[in-house]
Amino acid sequence: MSANFRRIVTGHDQQGQAIITSDMTPPAVFAIKSVPGLTFTEVWRTADSPARIDNGPDPTLVPLNLLPAPRGSVIRVLDIPPGGVHETDGSAAADSFAEIGASQNAGSRQSVAPVHASH
Repeated sequence: MSANFRRIVTGHDQQGQAIITSDMTPPAVFAIKSVPGLTFTEVWRTADSPARIDNGPDPTLVPLNLLPAPRGSVIRVLDIPPGGVHETDGSAAADSFAEIGASQNAGSRQSVAPVHASH
């Protein structure tokens, strides 16, 4: 579900005029195997602050990492499936955190509460 939106990226042409360089669904969508249905969609990522503004390669086309660079940022859509509580033991929690690039957080929480959408 999280890839059902458009990501429009702007840049500049040779004359310095603003242009649209990309108009599509975000290409970096990660399905988390340890939690079926859970997806992370990377919308944009920066490596430093102030952010570099150029027509460089797509910064989201890198392995999933929960945390941004030390002076960077991440814009992400997290799609959490409805349903019950996902219980896991310590080793499964460590595997889940490792899968999203955050193995240093493995001992912080071992249960994910259900999310109830309000209509």
